[in-house]
Amino acid sequence: MADIGECMSVGAAVAQAAKESGQRIAFLASTALSHRLVRGPDRWPSDNEQKQDHAFIDLLCSGQVQQAQRQFSDYAQAVTAEMGGRNLATFLGTLDSDTQYHGRQYGSYGQPSGSGNVSILLTESTEESFFYIVFGVNSDRKSVVQGKRVDLGGRRTIKQQK
Repeated sequence: MADIGECMSVGAAVAQAAKESGQRIAFLASTALSHRLVRGPDRWPSDNEQKQDHAFIDLLCSGQVQQAQRQFSDYAQAVTAEMGGRNLATFLGTLDSDTQYHGRQYGSYGQPSGSGNVSILLTESTEESFFYIVFGVNSDRKSVVQGKRVDLGGRRTIKQQK
């Protein structure tokens, strides 16, 4: 199975192919953060895992992509990230360390079964060709971005379906 570094390399290759295509792209990474899967609505990740999830969320929302990339392998191991963090690593690999990003969290951090989940929209600060989103579900198992409008740099608007 691919390791974190290989997944980041795959993400970089996806980003390069998208740039070469000249098309606007969306990269979706659907996953839990902390992921010690246990059943029951009262079962949350540990306090330490939640703290680390929130620190990772803060890095993305504040546009600190390079720091998130550098710390990701240790973070993924510490919180037992879903799929070993491979899908988030691929997402992080699509992000260019020379680009300034702006992140926004939709809804609150939640858990459906002992996993940490959040929905984050991450966009370039410039009106370039990429659009990124980390997509999750909140504790009522509904998308927290349903019904929101997402502006892609004035070129077109996507309306999320309910």
